[in-house]
Amino acid sequence: MDALIQDPFISGIFLFVGFAIMLLEVFIPSGGILGIIAGASTLFGIYGLFHQGHTVVAILVIFFFVGSFLFLFRFMMRRLNFTGSLPPSTATSVDHRIADLVGREGITLTPLHPAGMARIDGLKVDVVSLGDFLDKDVRIRVVDNSGNRVVVRQVDINDPRSQIS
Repeated sequence: MDALIQDPFISGIFLFVGFAIMLLEVFIPSGGILGIIAGASTLFGIYGLFHQGHTVVAILVIFFFVGSFLFLFRFMMRRLNFTGSLPPSTATSVDHRIADLVGREGITLTPLHPAGMARIDGLKVDVVSLGDFLDKDVRIRVVDNSGNRVVVRQVDINDPRSQIS
C-alpha cells in the first residue's frame, strides 16, 4: 500500500481514472455509484500527491477537479428536460380539438354522475353535466367550454333548436 502512495505515476493514474469516471457519470445513469468511485479515486490520487510533498500540485488538482465538477454538473442539468414541470399558470396543455364545442350536440357514452364521457362531433370527450345525473345514450348539448372542461346539459326533445342536422 505504501508503494501506491509514494509513486507519483500511480497518483496520476488514480487522478486520470477519477476524471474519466466522473465524465462517465454524466452520460451513464448509475445512481451515483460511478460518482462515488470517481470521488474515491480522485481523493486517493490527491492524498498521494500531498503525501509525496507535491502540495502546490495537489492544490491545483483540487481546483481543477472542483471546476470540472461544476462544469459537468451544469452541462448535465442543461441536458435534463424540465418542460413537463411548468407551473399551472404557464402550462399550455389545452386540447385544441375541443376548444370550440359550445352549442354542439352529442350523445353520452357513459352515465354522467355528473362527470363522464360523451361523443360530440365524432370526438370522445370528458364532460361534466350541470349537476344532473344523466344516463347513457342521452342527447346532450355543450353549454360551456373553458380550457379542457366541457359542460353539457340534456337536450329537451320538444325544443326546436335541439334537432340534429
